[in-house]
Amino acid sequence: MTMFEIFIFSLCIFLVAGDPLEFLSDEEKEHVGKMHILDLPINARRVVRDVTLHGNATNHWCCNVATTRNITETHSQLIYTKEIRDRVSHQHCGFMGLHRCARHHYYYVSIPQYKTTYSVKVIQMSCPNQNLVCCKDYVLVAGSCIPLSEIPNIKDDLINLHNGGVVVG
Repeated sequence: MTMFEIFIFSLCIFLVAGDPLEFLSDEEKEHVGKMHILDLPINARRVVRDVTLHGNATNHWCCNVATTRNITETHSQLIYTKEIRDRVSHQHCGFMGLHRCARHHYYYVSIPQYKTTYSVKVIQMSCPNQNLVCCKDYVLVAGSCIPLSEIPNIKDDLINLHNGGVVVG
């Protein structure tokens, strides 16, 4: 299969799959998410209960803000290093003092310096409740995150709620 054929095949799947809740407005989707489970039709209740009880219901919640924070700690320490210095003095030397000779005087000095080290710590934070959302490929129905693959099983119920004016934002 060529890359072009794979692209066309993927595009067809995307167009066929689409958004299973396209018949609801964003306000209506939000209302479905906040509905009480007892306000749903029996079939929709069963699907929500099955997903909640048989799947790991907490795995489908994600946070829409970062839950880690990087903190950079610095530690500076004053250290002294020794350096050798050379002081040169010139004096007359040689026959009758006609030449100039250099005389070297070596001595040590302490030089203050700062040595700084950096360390990055990653702090895990909990997600604020207002930032909890359903993860990708899940949708909020009656306070539970339901896989998009389950929506066709309750789509008729949601359409009936929509047509009956129950699902109104």
